[in-house]
Amino acid sequence: MKIIIIVVLAIIVGLVIIGGGLGTFVSYVGEGTEKIKQNEKLQDIKEQISTTINSEIEKSDIVIKSISESKNKCDPSYPDVCISPYPPGLDCGEISYSNFRVIGSDPHEFDKDGNGIGCEK
Repeated sequence: MKIIIIVVLAIIVGLVIIGGGLGTFVSYVGEGTEKIKQNEKLQDIKEQISTTINSEIEKSDIVIKSISESKNKCDPSYPDVCISPYPPGLDCGEISYSNFRVIGSDPHEFDKDGNGIGCEK
């Protein structure tokens, strides 16, 4: 802080000696004050952007976690639809899907004829 005061005093003395006078000094101070205000505004904008970005990252992390959790609740034998794992056993009348791909073990036995299509209509 003392350095700033000394620098400002040196500028004032220099301007008076050179002949610019106090009016020139006030002009310089005004420009400096305006730049400080602009820098403060830029800092505020940077903080707002940072806050917004962090908020969006948190939201996307929640969505990713939710998707990951929901995939764990879906049986991998039915990759195109989400059907809960066995048990309990389900039949085609208890689900809203039809004509979906069946791979692997088919624990619910949706693909009775073994052609890879579940709950055919």
